[in-house]
Amino acid sequence: METRSRGEHRPLNRLSEWAASAFPLAGSFKGYSWSYLSSDLMAGITVGAVTVPSAMAYAQIAGLSPVIGLYAALGAMVAFALFNDSRQLIIGPEVALATITGATLASLAPGDPQRALQLAMMLALLVGIFCVLGALTRLGFVAEFLSRPILLGYLMGVALVIIAGQLPKMFGFSIPSGDFFISIWRFITNLGQTHAWTLVFSIGLLALGFVIDRFFERVPGALVLLVVALLLSYFLDLSAHGFATIGDIQKGLPSLSLPDLGWQDIVALIPIALGMSVVAFADTSSAGRAYAAKNEETVSANRAFFSLGAGNMASGFLGGMPVSASGARTALNYSLRAKTQVSQLFGAATIALILLFLTPILKYLPTAALAVILVLAAVKLFDFKELSSIWSAWRFEAVLAMVTTLGVAGFGVLFGLGIAIVLAILDLLYRGAYPHDAVLGRVAGEAGYRDLEMWPEADPLPGLIIYRFDAPLFFANANHFRTRLHELVAASNEPVEWVVIDAEQIFYIDSTGSAAFAALLDELAQKGATVAFARLKGPVRATFARSDIADRIEALPVFTTVGDAVNAFEARRKP
Repeated sequence: METRSRGEHRPLNRLSEWAASAFPLAGSFKGYSWSYLSSDLMAGITVGAVTVPSAMAYAQIAGLSPVIGLYAALGAMVAFALFNDSRQLIIGPEVALATITGATLASLAPGDPQRALQLAMMLALLVGIFCVLGALTRLGFVAEFLSRPILLGYLMGVALVIIAGQLPKMFGFSIPSGDFFISIWRFITNLGQTHAWTLVFSIGLLALGFVIDRFFERVPGALVLLVVALLLSYFLDLSAHGFATIGDIQKGLPSLSLPDLGWQDIVALIPIALGMSVVAFADTSSAGRAYAAKNEETVSANRAFFSLGAGNMASGFLGGMPVSASGARTALNYSLRAKTQVSQLFGAATIALILLFLTPILKYLPTAALAVILVLAAVKLFDFKELSSIWSAWRFEAVLAMVTTLGVAGFGVLFGLGIAIVLAILDLLYRGAYPHDAVLGRVAGEAGYRDLEMWPEADPLPGLIIYRFDAPLFFANANHFRTRLHELVAASNEPVEWVVIDAEQIFYIDSTGSAAFAALLDELAQKGATVAFARLKGPVRATFARSDIADRIEALPVFTTVGDAVNAFEARRKP
């Protein structure tokens, strides 16, 4: 009886295991308690309410109706909760993708809101498709090519673009969109159109936002500003006094639909969507890893890729825009002690209720309030402490961050990122072609051998050069390796008898490197110098053994440590 009972439940167990694997949300329900429910409910409601002003503001950055941001957040949060294994990560409309979307729509659909919406929906679908394909082909490692300084500079560049675009709204007038420098010039030349009361209103909201951020960290500042602005606008009838408001917002939930575009439009969007998918994944995966570390959990990069794709596709089908991780809303969700992905479902439900019942109130919201909310969010993207830290130890990387900032601000997000990535690759190639190396000497009374440049008290050994090459030996640096040793031998004050190559860092050698080394052996032999190896890696030795110079390498002295090589050299010189 007992055995049969277990057998009867095996299909159900397998189904449960499959559901938990395919849908991590299902696995979160195991051991779910009422205490979890209360935490997830409060966190979800708060995050959903905070999402409303930010999602509406980001939709405006993209050049879309504010309600599109709510549609995007609604679909993305539900889909992401179903598939992602991070318990606190929140996705939705965000600064970076909104900026790219806005630039794209401004060039492909100027002055045509309906076409702009169709393009935004298709962008979301394409980003989703690329993310899903990236997960299925296990390309999660791609995001690692966006280095720390590039991401830092990218965020600061985006912040400059946002601030430049929102300043006119805070002053009560509008200008055509453009990059940072064009927007700033247009802003300055149109200051005569400033609406004084809108400016006073904006300054007041800014001050309130800074006070909340400074002294009340757990209070959702965006939500407070939204409520304050709505109340002032409604009771003081600000629209009748020259204030611009967002106007009527379509009431009700979005319906499923496909964008109405031709193949020519889709092809034009593909490279943009591909770049956006990489940016979105880099943001999402880094945030997911950060919060997983806080909770001592592990998350899958490829599952994050897939979940991000599902969220974008859901946004596209519901008439939304591209989405990615939200650092601010994720931090809020975490601080409110959300236990599982269920909090995102409650957040989505909050947005749905607002769409069903509260849109008539939102029409009173001044556009200046959304601009202030965006500027406050953008200011947090400037991390000068991080930039200073990088500058102290890695000057080129700090310069790279600043170049990225100016590139993104002046030439657009994708072009700016492209410039930064190309510079980073060129730097990597340069470091590969001219890697760090060292000539080692001995410090009296100390064990081991030191870099003569870094340790002035270290002395070279007469007749011996100990050369450490800190890179694989391959086509890009083989000639440099050969030239450096010739220079060292030529610069020696007395004839060089031995050249000991400390090969600890040479973990790979290619055919070009092998050929250069063979030529070096002949050239040094003509000068009366013997070449020896210390700390030669097993894989490199195995490669040499399969090469056409195997016999010559086998004939060379090979030592386990540099000290052994020096001892052998000194023993050889004794009478």
